[in-house]
Parts: sequence; structure tokens; C-alpha cells
Amino acid sequence: MMHDATLTESELFSVYWDDGLLDLFCGLALLTTGCGWLIGLGPFAAIQAPQWMVLWTPLRQSLIEPRAGYVEFSRAHRQRTGHGLGRALGLGIAVFVLVALIGVSIRSGELRLDFPDLVAGLPAALIAVAAVLAALLTGARRFYAYAVVLMVCAAVTSAAAWSPAVPIIVAGIFVSVSGAILVIRFIRSSRQFQESS
Repeated sequence: MMHDATLTESELFSVYWDDGLLDLFCGLALLTTGCGWLIGLGPFAAIQAPQWMVLWTPLRQSLIEPRAGYVEFSRAHRQRTGHGLGRALGLGIAVFVLVALIGVSIRSGELRLDFPDLVAGLPAALIAVAAVLAALLTGARRFYAYAVVLMVCAAVTSAAAWSPAVPIIVAGIFVSVSGAILVIRFIRSSRQFQESS
């Protein structure tokens, strides 16, 4: 999506995420986590999720930046973003450890809950919190929609007593498709912009 050249730094930072590549990678991480959960890895399937970000930077540099250009934000903005990323990463690690401990405790029989069906939706609900953090951090409001999808899937999973993998896979498909559509739209839009220049 091509934007007005007179954007403020905050607006530009929000637009920076409009290409959909982050969405695509988040969706693929969710899909991999859900499928790993189905084959018996449980919450430990999420260990692979940060590895997708290792691929994001070179792919962004080769696919997005040649079309959109490279932006260097002010030092103050980078520091705020770094602090936000640090807090988000810390929260993500804490959520992962909490889910892993709950999963291990339930499997070992040490933890008995009166509401076992609610536990099935807990991982998706916790991932929804991460989606809200991503929306706050990037300014990309569509991550709020992803959080809503995750919460609805978590509620349905709890009500139906499905595997915790189900809402993660469903949300992964939704986020991946959304990201793919945004990436395709971005590439088409940049191509049209180049042709009209």
C-alpha cells in the first residue's frame, strides 16, 4: 500500500507493518505450534515460534524494502520500540513458561482443575494477549482482530472440549491467509506504483 509522504514518525511506524509479512510469519508460527501440539509436543511446540523472526529480516530486506524503501526511525523511537519489544518478549517467555508448567502439571496428575474444559482454551487466550501486545507495539490494528479470533476460538474450544491445538491451528490459518493477502496486495500495489511513475 502506497502512502502519503508527509506522515509523522508514529504514522510511518504504523504503516511500516502494512505489508503483511509479519502477519504471514505469525500465522505460520501458530500453524506449526498447533500441529506440533496435535502430534504430542504440547506447549513445547511453541519453541519454534521465535525462529520465524530470524527469517523475517532477510525476507523483508529482499522482498519488501526494494519496493517500499528503507526507513530509519529516530533514536528515541527505536529505544521505545526496543523497550516495548523487551517487555513483550518477557511477557511471552512468562506466558510460555506458565503454559508449559500447567501442561506438565496436568499431564503428571499433580494439578487437578475443577474446570478442565476451560484449560483447553487457555493457550489460545494467552496467545490473544500477545496479539494485543503486537497491536500496541506496531500500531497495526488488525492484530486486535487476530486477538478476537483467538478468544472466540478459545471459547468454542473450551465449550466443545476440543484439543488446545484446534484454536491455534484455526487462528494460524486465519492469520496466515490474512498475511498472504496483504503481501500479495502490497506487491501488486508497488508494481502499479512503479508502472505509473
